[in-house]
Amino acid sequence: MGRTWREPIPREQGGRLHGSPGPPPRDAGANRGMTPIRVRRLWTGLGGDTLDGCLVRFGRGRIESLEPSCGPWDFMFAMPSFVDAHCHLLWLGFESVFADLSWTRSKEDILGWLSRSPSPPGGEFLRGEKWDDSAWSPGALPTLGEMDAASGGAPVFLRRVCGHAALVNSASLSLMRGAGLDPGGPGPLIVEKPVLGFDTAFPPGSGTLSTALSTAVDRALECGVTAVTTTESGRHLEAYGSRGTGLLRASISVFREDLEDRLAEASGLGIRGMKIFLDGAIGARTAAMDEPFDDGSTGLEAAGEGELGDLIADCWEAGLVPMVHAIGGRALRLLDRAGGAALRKARQGLRSQIRVEHAEDLLSAWPGGWDTGVHLFSMQPNFVARWQQAGGMYETRLGPERARALNPFGPVLRAGFTLGFGSDGMPFGPLYGLSGAVGHPDPVLGLAMSEALEAYTLGAARISGFEDLAVPLGPGRPSDMALLSASPFEAPLDEVAVEGVLASGELIRLKGTRRGGGSP
Repeated sequence: MGRTWREPIPREQGGRLHGSPGPPPRDAGANRGMTPIRVRRLWTGLGGDTLDGCLVRFGRGRIESLEPSCGPWDFMFAMPSFVDAHCHLLWLGFESVFADLSWTRSKEDILGWLSRSPSPPGGEFLRGEKWDDSAWSPGALPTLGEMDAASGGAPVFLRRVCGHAALVNSASLSLMRGAGLDPGGPGPLIVEKPVLGFDTAFPPGSGTLSTALSTAVDRALECGVTAVTTTESGRHLEAYGSRGTGLLRASISVFREDLEDRLAEASGLGIRGMKIFLDGAIGARTAAMDEPFDDGSTGLEAAGEGELGDLIADCWEAGLVPMVHAIGGRALRLLDRAGGAALRKARQGLRSQIRVEHAEDLLSAWPGGWDTGVHLFSMQPNFVARWQQAGGMYETRLGPERARALNPFGPVLRAGFTLGFGSDGMPFGPLYGLSGAVGHPDPVLGLAMSEALEAYTLGAARISGFEDLAVPLGPGRPSDMALLSASPFEAPLDEVAVEGVLASGELIRLKGTRRGGGSP
């Protein structure tokens, strides 16, 4: 419902300004002084109410005023811009630079694509991204012999959508062993460490990285996203130094083994956190679940409690926020215990926060000893939309009862924790993610639309360190806004599109409408 203009409008102010904007990737507005736009309905970020008829004046990257207005309307709905609290920005760009294999529906599709693809020059890897065997029918993976025959001897690296598994051939296995990267098995499926370490062992060239970043920034803006938390290796940070983030600001968190202060300094981006893996992924059957997967496997064993506690304490001493990837119940209980031990040992006055990444099987470790003053939850509602519906990947891997209990957003929020949403790039796009948050198969675990929107805007900004984006729209706040074709409070989400975005003081009218993500 619309709110009357007799009620007060929030006037909270934020902290810092945007960095210097790069060249806009779309047809940006020419005015750099005071610019007005008229919107039919505006959501400030507070509760479920919207303002009817609003004139938004902005300049120098900040909102100057919000005033009542009547049409004609420039946009039908305006709201704080989306913040993706967990993505891999360069990986998003790799979907365009390398082959996007999300269309495949069988091993025959993969093998047919390999046989048609020319061998890359200079012995480079033939690379593809985003295949998802949970969408295949039948779901059998190719054999190593089939991969070798189809690829014609060129080394192959085809990364699964979760980023925790990949398909390779014999030529790839030989090169990986030669580079000191243990594939961990005979292939063609490899999981976890050799997959996560592949781009460090075989880094793409600087031109490829720059192109990927530019493409990813454009894609983010098309989805109404103006800020992200992205996890990158030290080598990948070179792309941020050469290209910059354009109209995006980025909170960069780096896996500790790849942390190179020289590259971080050269990029001009602060390192906010450190990524710590406690388990794998449900799709790759490597998450540390309490009960076996459908094939009898039990997932990865998490690290030792003492080792994890020391690592968390080291992060705090270095001024970093530990971002702990924990999906299964075993991993989450370990994190709960180790975090408590680290708190007891921590030097007084240290910033003691822990970002819990994913927490899909959180109910297995709930309520535990989680602390609203320490633990920040970064969760992915697009996982619900993509895999948690009847007959989906979760149900196939775990069975209906266990699948239904995953991704408990509602209990986290009702217990007073800060909840921020991100996509993990599966797929990137907040509107698609919102459909999972409000359409959870168990309504008790899902959210109302206003709660879901806040988690993908102010909440995501809050857990990512974007303090000035973590407050409602009002005078003095950065003018970052998403401009939509319809109100998500009223229209079905599959009928809502991103038509414009305000980023770093630039009004970007998108050429055609873009849904903020979509069905993969």
